[in-house]
Amino acid sequence: ESDIGISEYDLAKILCESFDIALEDEDFYIEHYLSHGEIKEDVLHVKGREPLAYKEGFHTDDEEFLFLEEYESDILNNINEEDFFLITCKSATSLNSQFKRDNHVYVNPELGYKDEALITLVSDNGEVRLHVKNDERLRRDSILIHSGAKGVNNLTSSKMSLEGKNAIYQENRIRIKND
Repeated sequence: ESDIGISEYDLAKILCESFDIALEDEDFYIEHYLSHGEIKEDVLHVKGREPLAYKEGFHTDDEEFLFLEEYESDILNNINEEDFFLITCKSATSLNSQFKRDNHVYVNPELGYKDEALITLVSDNGEVRLHVKNDERLRRDSILIHSGAKGVNNLTSSKMSLEGKNAIYQENRIRIKND
């Protein structure tokens, strides 16, 4: 309940009605999810979930974790000295990105940019302009932009990983455009 908004169910109901999608009443969904859980030590847990993942071993022939000996990727081919690895992780100061966005690009101070300088970053997919923050923890060949920063998706491709159909942002190289 909230004095300043509507519930997730009420939002889903409005959207489903707008798009002519059938929706059960709220109690149906509450009962459905509760039926998949069990109370353990005053906490609702998913029924049947292993308390310790992979306790019985991994899904490999010898049940041991398999480290990759080789990894195929085009990211290391045709490296240009002006290219940077793009790191797009979550910000430590926000829950995902919807409330407080960090719209900075973090660079190694050796690159010579002053804090708050406005620079343009480009990739084969697009570009974005962001203010600089220096961070000595970064390698000289890497740039960090927190996920959720305005325009960061302009730099990334729509490539998917070989397993799981996940986005592979780590395979995007970017450059700093001289304005």
